[in-house]
Amino acid sequence: MGRKLALDLGATRVRAALAGRGGRSEVMVDEPAVVALERHAGRDQVVATGADALEMLGRTSEGVRAVHPVREGRVEDFAAAEALLREVLGSTSARFSRKPQVAVCVPAGATEVEQRSFSESARAAGAKDVTLVPAVAAAALGAGLPILEPKATMVVDLGGGTTEAAVFALGGVVASSASPLGGDRMDASLAAWLLEHRGLQVGERSAEALKRQGGCAVPMKRAKPARIRGRDVSSGMPTEVALQAEEVRAALVPVLDAIVAQIADTLAQTPPELAGDLLDHGLVLCGGVARLRGLERLLRDRLGLPCVAAEAPEHAAVLGAVICFDHPELLDRLSLSV
Repeated sequence: MGRKLALDLGATRVRAALAGRGGRSEVMVDEPAVVALERHAGRDQVVATGADALEMLGRTSEGVRAVHPVREGRVEDFAAAEALLREVLGSTSARFSRKPQVAVCVPAGATEVEQRSFSESARAAGAKDVTLVPAVAAAALGAGLPILEPKATMVVDLGGGTTEAAVFALGGVVASSASPLGGDRMDASLAAWLLEHRGLQVGERSAEALKRQGGCAVPMKRAKPARIRGRDVSSGMPTEVALQAEEVRAALVPVLDAIVAQIADTLAQTPPELAGDLLDHGLVLCGGVARLRGLERLLRDRLGLPCVAAEAPEHAAVLGAVICFDHPELLDRLSLSV
């Protein structure tokens, strides 16, 4: 059972799903995409991966570093990516009688060199055959969109490292865009705002926690203040501040405005005969950032189109890649050759 595995190696999380019988699939791994490395005898050795490595982020001692192997859709540390994928394949190895066939979700805008790095990382980690699938197409399938039909459908995949928007019809992409406007950019925007307006320095984990706890895309009535700890730049002392929801939203506005502009540009590329379909079908949000409070309402108001988040939006891409295994002709049509 289960010699087929789908992988989504995103900037902040790595996810794996097994292809089961009868079209059923199961998400087996959903871990932070972080690797802790220690320099020893001139070489990096893996100390921890996933959740254990995340605990070390920003807290490592001299000689130990915690890294994200993938940033903004690119494999920046091949050895760390390989170590992370080895851990993923190892955690699912009990389901395999031999090396698995693997489908890897990759950003649509990845260059040939970047695509090859994803493929080589998976093979080095123990995969037998590797197929690369555009993440935005996989997300559309995982969200249940009928991308093979003649009517236009649109998906916006808001991940940790990238935001990808695509309009599909008859199994093809008729308009698309990709940008590094993911959750990482939101975290960086929050950290920069806190430094400028509150004189508070925070790490990336704290900024991400603030986004999850208090982040919103539209004004929120009766929202509770969010608290965050960091270092006061004037005194150098540790401190904690309370932030109103409107302050957190203000910090996210530059990234949100850029995402709206990206989606609007994608819509402007859509042929007129298909653009009208989107007035009925609207767009579907996938990726972890789709859970940001008020994002659906912001996009409905700014774009004038229906907008909903997929069920379990963060798992849409990896589950969509699994669907491809059950439809070889679809896999052949969508796969990228490197």
